[in-house]
Amino acid sequence: MVMRAIPGWAVVVLLAAGTAMAAEERAINLDAYQSALLQASGHPNELNRWHGIWNYDNGRPDDALKYFLRAAAYGDKLSQHFLALMYWNGDGVDRDPVQAYVWADLAAERGNSPDLIRVREHIWHELTPAQQAQSVETGQSYYERYGDQVAQRRTNTEIRRFARTQTGSRVGLLTSRLEVNAGRPD
Repeated sequence: MVMRAIPGWAVVVLLAAGTAMAAEERAINLDAYQSALLQASGHPNELNRWHGIWNYDNGRPDDALKYFLRAAAYGDKLSQHFLALMYWNGDGVDRDPVQAYVWADLAAERGNSPDLIRVREHIWHELTPAQQAQSVETGQSYYERYGDQVAQRRTNTEIRRFARTQTGSRVGLLTSRLEVNAGRPD
């Protein structure tokens, strides 16, 4: 599965969940959003994540939730993390610590991000023993739908489908600029 790095400022979008963002505090502007969509072309996990971030940033948490769920179905760990934070803070959804832990556990599934693991462990230690047991029980069905084992196949299928529909040069990106040099140094 291809997962590109996301700028740090985008991760901060939901770290401040639960606080109202003023217009001047927006995480991304329209140009950055449109550029991100072009770069994410053909990667359904990234496209849906960016739509989720854009909707969240524009005060539409219901739409953001829908897009983060779509991205999570493609194994997008940042979207799974955003879902954990939304459920933990009750931001746009009813606060549900069990759901928050399940999403945090999925986000930390690969074990390669200390930050995601830290969030998961923090949530786990805040749960009551009954909530911990419920999280373990509930989590299995989520892994069957959103875990890497199934999500990576789903993502790779979509990426291959997209690649087959492309025409033209396979040399550059769809968003790369054409630079022509007429042999002059300027």
